[in-house]
Amino acid sequence: MKAIQKNAIVIRGLKDQVRRAFEAGKFMTDGRALPSVDFGKSVAVEVTAMDTLGLFPTLVCEDDEVVEHGRQFGRQMHVKMIPGCTHQDAIMALVTANGLLAREFDHVRNIRVCLKTYSVAHA
Repeated sequence: MKAIQKNAIVIRGLKDQVRRAFEAGKFMTDGRALPSVDFGKSVAVEVTAMDTLGLFPTLVCEDDEVVEHGRQFGRQMHVKMIPGCTHQDAIMALVTANGLLAREFDHVRNIRVCLKTYSVAHA
């Protein structure tokens, strides 16, 4: 995955959309309790999918700023959003509104939105 210059791409409203999805109970774990995420602090979000070549277009944002994007051969799962919910659709609409990212996420399936790093509230 290629790293890009910080502040080169900003997806306005991404962190707010993730927060709304989290507050609506649209995230899950592998059976553990969900953490109490402090959205007042920085949150890293990872969006991945699978394209027609079997690669994984991947986007990593810190709050609303894109810090990495590109295609990989694998992906990791963290605290993940329930697939197919309206919040996921809204996030993909924000991502694909950017021309460069729209090309990377063209014709994808199996979209996953995950919290990659976050601070725990009241810790």
